[in-house]
Amino acid sequence: MVCANTLILSNILLMKKFIKNYFAFTRRESIGVSVLLLIISILILYLMLSNNGTKLIPTDYSEFEEDINLFESQIKLKNTVKISENNNIEPYPTDTTTLFNFNPNTIDSSTWLKLGFLPKQVKSIFNYKRKGGKFYSKKDVQKMYSIDSVMYKKIEPYIQIPNREYKTISHYENKKKESNNTTQFHKKTNPLNLNKADSSELNTLKGIGPVLAARIIKHRNELGGYINKSQLSEIYGLKPEVITQIESFVYIDHLFSPNKININTATYEMLKKHPYINHTLANAIVSYRQQHGDYKKVEDVRKIHLVTAELYSKIAHYIRTE
Repeated sequence: MVCANTLILSNILLMKKFIKNYFAFTRRESIGVSVLLLIISILILYLMLSNNGTKLIPTDYSEFEEDINLFESQIKLKNTVKISENNNIEPYPTDTTTLFNFNPNTIDSSTWLKLGFLPKQVKSIFNYKRKGGKFYSKKDVQKMYSIDSVMYKKIEPYIQIPNREYKTISHYENKKKESNNTTQFHKKTNPLNLNKADSSELNTLKGIGPVLAARIIKHRNELGGYINKSQLSEIYGLKPEVITQIESFVYIDHLFSPNKININTATYEMLKKHPYINHTLANAIVSYRQQHGDYKKVEDVRKIHLVTAELYSKIAHYIRTE
């Protein structure tokens, strides 16, 4: 019995010694822990005091104001507009829609929706306007990617633009005078015709060197000509700020008509060379033609499931049936 008690006591003493050795700190370790706790306490105190004295900077939501208005307009019109099979707002004014005169430069997002436009089409229009784009004539409205020929024909009689003058040389010169006189954006007095300017002329634009000038011309040739200055954003390496900087010094002749591909005679190889038609779509266009006969009108390509409304708004200006 004595041996058993001795053994138990011995084990207890060993356990105490183990615990003391495991959890005990040396004098140096104790000082280190104390210093660390002091630093943490000072940091917490500093953060608390600095937060109390911080002046919060209000967030500027002006960039998203039109998107917010568009969203609110969608909600208001939810019960009054037509809903398609895909739960999208009917993209075109129907025969029963009451159209009205409007100025595309001044109407808000809710008015565009009332005219029968999709929200994504309205967003595209305001992105164009946000970058400085403006409608100087009905033809400018027609050239928008988001507005195809069917839609344009229905709204064209109702478009009212007080000043139908196109951008002239004097307009560009006035815009230049209004800009910061301390910054020289352009070396030329006259604006450049984007569909005729050669490499040396394009080089005179601020931010455009030989490489970008060559790419602008190459993309122009592949497209069949520019119908909108926003197409410059499709060029690799051409930054948005450079486009904004030069767009007042280039223009597109309102009488210009791009080269168009005949979708009833063009081969697969010819079609796929166009920037807006990849090899899959080129094959689908040819296959549909072989199965159903010639296309009667440009709008017939919309029967191909690959051709979305957005894609059609791009390629419609570059294809023909005759």
